[in-house]
Amino acid sequence: MVALGYNCPFISFTDRMRIEVQVMLPDYSLQQYFFDLPEGSCVSDLLSQLREAACIENDQVFVWSVYGKKVTSDYVFSAQDRFELVLPLPTSPIERRRLLALKRKNR
Repeated sequence: MVALGYNCPFISFTDRMRIEVQVMLPDYSLQQYFFDLPEGSCVSDLLSQLREAACIENDQVFVWSVYGKKVTSDYVFSAQDRFELVLPLPTSPIERRRLLALKRKNR
């Protein structure tokens, strides 16, 4: 799939890079896609391509990351990046541990 990087400044359209995309589905399974983007493309460019290709819906809420590190919509991709769209956790790990400790204490 080909994306055009219109939302980001200073884009060279001569070179392209391949980006791996992993999308977490509502059943917590992963779907993998590959996109060829112009160098200098941003997250916002890729998200619009994912919507156009019907890989994601507009109303879904995801946490964006590249190799597990959170990124913002203006993050510029590098060649061979793995972009991940995951569903947010229902509770944070710290909150979950606190609730388990309270539950054990009240036994």
